[in-house]
Amino acid sequence: MIGLIATMECCFPQPGNRNYDNLTYGSRLASRVRRFLGPYGFDQSHRRRLLRIYNTYRNAIAHGVHEPALHGVSARRKGDFEFLLATSRLVLLGMLGFDNTVLANVLPERAGSNAAQRALDAIGSAPSAFLRGAALWEPLAA
Repeated sequence: MIGLIATMECCFPQPGNRNYDNLTYGSRLASRVRRFLGPYGFDQSHRRRLLRIYNTYRNAIAHGVHEPALHGVSARRKGDFEFLLATSRLVLLGMLGFDNTVLANVLPERAGSNAAQRALDAIGSAPSAFLRGAALWEPLAA
């Protein structure tokens, strides 16, 4: 799961300090993804779910307190994985719709600057070029 979260973090890089807007990384990421995918069905309940997943999985792995599932995968964890897979897929497809000028303003290596963070906050919704007919989340076949 951390790879899927990292994909979204690369598309919406964090400022590297809390002085930018005093939001947690998870809250900032979930809000940006919400604005980006809002026209494609990503509503407030999806934002809350992404924040919960971020806090549950990403933080635990990054801070060394992750406990791997030793006896199979719960239905909730499977659903969380499917949700992250679908969400990160749409984020990547949305980013592909931008021209290089937009992308150059939000590259991860510039993320520490307030200008890049403001550009990420103002990025708006994903261009539809690669998202026509895209669905937010559909369970994978068992």
